[in-house]
Amino acid sequence: MQTIVILGTDTPIGRELVNVFTDDAAYDVVALSVHDVEAMDQQALKNHIHGLFPDVIFNTIAYTDIDACETDDDAYARAQEKNSIFPGEIAHIAKQIHATL
Repeated sequence: MQTIVILGTDTPIGRELVNVFTDDAAYDVVALSVHDVEAMDQQALKNHIHGLFPDVIFNTIAYTDIDACETDDDAYARAQEKNSIFPGEIAHIAKQIHATL
């Protein structure tokens, strides 16, 4: 059985991934919402994922209000965090535990 971690299960893509993989007994699915992930600091998230030792990690978390990013510095900062920095952190975690991202 493969362990799959899905980050952002309250997004449309995340919900669909949960539906697809939970229907198959070959996968153990660990579903984390955006809220679950945001409630953890980077180290806590790293420790949590390391403890699960997943085979695959899906990250569906993204900031999508592109129009706001053009005029609002806070929106731009949130977009940078969710669309650039956070995926990089997840990539490092996946590399450390040899998980597919």
